[in-house]
Amino acid sequence: SDTLSVQLSLDSLPDSTHYPVDLHVYLADQPSGTAGDVRLGSVSIAAPGVAVFNLSGASAFGVGGGDRLVATAIDALGNTSEFSASVIVQGAGTFVVDSLGDDGDTLLGDGLCSDEGGFCTLRAAIEEANANPVRDTIAFGFPGTDPVTITPATSLPSITTPILIDGLTAGGASCASWPPQLRITIDTSNSSFAGLFVDGTLGRLDLRGVVLNGSPLGGIGYLVWLGGFTSSSTFRCNFFGTDVTGTQVVGRSLHQVFANGSSGNDFGGVSASSRNLFS
Repeated sequence: SDTLSVQLSLDSLPDSTHYPVDLHVYLADQPSGTAGDVRLGSVSIAAPGVAVFNLSGASAFGVGGGDRLVATAIDALGNTSEFSASVIVQGAGTFVVDSLGDDGDTLLGDGLCSDEGGFCTLRAAIEEANANPVRDTIAFGFPGTDPVTITPATSLPSITTPILIDGLTAGGASCASWPPQLRITIDTSNSSFAGLFVDGTLGRLDLRGVVLNGSPLGGIGYLVWLGGFTSSSTFRCNFFGTDVTGTQVVGRSLHQVFANGSSGNDFGGVSASSRNLFS
């Protein structure tokens, strides 16, 4: 459907806030997501708690998967809060990682990336994407622009369907020039064979704007393994085996990317900023 649903929460106590409070939702300035650009509407809340804002025809307001939203609160006396931290719209086929944890998805195939705590981990996003045979996008919705490192406790699930892992959805990330500004690192040190294992006739990985490092299988594994039945994976603007600056080697591996009979894969692109860095 073309309906946007946003869950908002307010924990300010009545002795410091004059209720009712109107919670206003905005399409944020893109891609920084630090302020409101287009007001989408509001919902009122009578006491501390949770309210849900629904907007039909969201696309008419220019809202789609991957866009950032912010909110403000205005109390009964007209006092206005600052803009909230931004969140990323999770459209159909888009799973937004917002946790550094490693729990799995609670209900595979329901179209929602959610662990038991209601957060979306990288593991849960891959599991949910694998449950859908068409191409899905894994985006990143951590607050701010500081680099973050995701360190799975064990091997991630094999990628068995087409998946785009898009590190450029993280705040502050950019491949507009070289060297790029990358914000998402996946440390593969706890992987028993390969950090990202692409397998099966439908398996395909599009990796963009990600740092992949660590020492899988104690340094004799692989950062990426492309199985023999896979094809057409793409790699744009990634760092392999380095830190987030691309200046220091981090970890070791037998091969950083190994195509075990896989065909039609594409590294880099027509622009210089699409190149990949290997240590």
